[in-house]
Amino acid sequence: MTAAPPGPPAESGPVSVAEPEAAAAGPDSREQTALTSLLTTSPLITDPAFLLLAVGTAIRSGFARELARWQLRPLQYQILVILSCAGRVRQFELCQALGITTAHLAGLIDGLRAMNCVTRTREGSRRRYVLSISARGIDVLAGAQEAADEYARGFLVPLTSRERHELAGALRTLYVTSVPESAARASHIGPWDRQSPV
Repeated sequence: MTAAPPGPPAESGPVSVAEPEAAAAGPDSREQTALTSLLTTSPLITDPAFLLLAVGTAIRSGFARELARWQLRPLQYQILVILSCAGRVRQFELCQALGITTAHLAGLIDGLRAMNCVTRTREGSRRRYVLSISARGIDVLAGAQEAADEYARGFLVPLTSRERHELAGALRTLYVTSVPESAARASHIGPWDRQSPV
């Protein structure tokens, strides 16, 4: 059980209730509000690439936070989803699909194995490994998916049901056409483990 965040610091002196909030906040606060307003009315809001980047950055931290409750990193979540759908997957093929190095994947798999979520077996006499999801992994994935879905529903509250459906369709199209190509070009990091540029 995590501790509650600390409350605000005690006031150092009395505050006049008649003082306007904006004046109490000071000029820096007003400038910040003006800047935030500018960001939401500037030409950037008509740039699809920027919007995808900005919204992706906004949702990423919350999504990662929900998965952390299950001791998962986003890329480990992705691995569990793949294994739950495919059954058994060769480790080197998973590296290629995710666009990450063998060393990177090994660290992620070691973490999942420590949680008893994934099993790894040797394939034949060659030094090739096959990965599969365990019963524990299925349970963890189910819990993580439920938490992620709940977070996503909250994030998408401003949209109507139709808008959510259309957004999902558009993003699905972009995903299936761009992600495999990006994975093929990637050399050492996965799409969920990149440092966000914004």
